[in-house]
Amino acid sequence: SSPPPLFLRVSNSGRFWVRARPQVPDEYPVEQIRKLFKEPDVIPSAELSLKWGEPDEDAIVKLLVEENQFQETAVRNAIKRLRASKGKSTQGRLDSFFKPVPKPGGAAAKPGKAAAKGKDAKKPKTVIKKKK
Repeated sequence: SSPPPLFLRVSNSGRFWVRARPQVPDEYPVEQIRKLFKEPDVIPSAELSLKWGEPDEDAIVKLLVEENQFQETAVRNAIKRLRASKGKSTQGRLDSFFKPVPKPGGAAAKPGKAAAKGKDAKKPKTVIKKKK
């Protein structure tokens, strides 16, 4: 068998190095893997019944820590945060993103009253103070 091809790696700092490209073994099940991604085993949603309940801490720890090498403290802390967030609303209302914008050139009109225009408009009072 021929040696694996080489490729050049360059980092953001400008350093570079040459590495051998990893080779896929001949007995690797490429077609089975391709089929798994193109035609995954999926359970129809009509056959599922999901209910939200208290997390089963022991089952989560067994799956993540014992079977998948996660750190136990990180998993238990995540479960604590999950329990603390239950019942809390994290999504804000859409109107909280929008604030009323004042009209240019003056104060906004009072709601429910139309602003008078033309002849019917009230002129502001002019106050002249006399000097003593």
